[in-house]
Amino acid sequence: MSPGDARQTIFIRLLLILAVAYTAWSYMNRGGVGEGHAAPEIELSQLLQAPQNLKRSLRSIRDKYVVLDFWATWCGPCVQSIPHLNQLAGAFEDQPVQFIAITEENEATVTPFLDRYPINAWVGLDHDGQTFRAFGVKSIPTTFVIGPDGRILRRSHPMELTEAKLAGLIGAD
Repeated sequence: MSPGDARQTIFIRLLLILAVAYTAWSYMNRGGVGEGHAAPEIELSQLLQAPQNLKRSLRSIRDKYVVLDFWATWCGPCVQSIPHLNQLAGAFEDQPVQFIAITEENEATVTPFLDRYPINAWVGLDHDGQTFRAFGVKSIPTTFVIGPDGRILRRSHPMELTEAKLAGLIGAD
């Protein structure tokens, strides 16, 4: 085999590996519900940093836009996105937008984390992973924007959700 043939074989194998990796990534990150679909109804195990008697479901805040961020304390990219999401929450505090950060972890893990890394959102605890499964979240962080009609307006990485994009989704210019 000539050096040119060897390079071509390596190149083709590399392309195949990349194609398989991209397909796997797409499957892992885009399963479940997406833009335009009705958001699944959720019932969280607990809701921290929220009004006391609030029901732990999307139905209870149907009059607002909801930014759901799926995250975990041990997830580096999730922790890195907290300041960005806090900035967005601050920018939209006078708008009908509610931020909810959802984790599968328990209160004993999350509460000390929130002391070190404050999150300007309600924090939903999804102990049985039902909400993660309902939304088809297979990797974190993943963020959804849900309209008052219960439809998913956007599914993305939280860092892709800019102030301008969120303003466009909720019609606040």
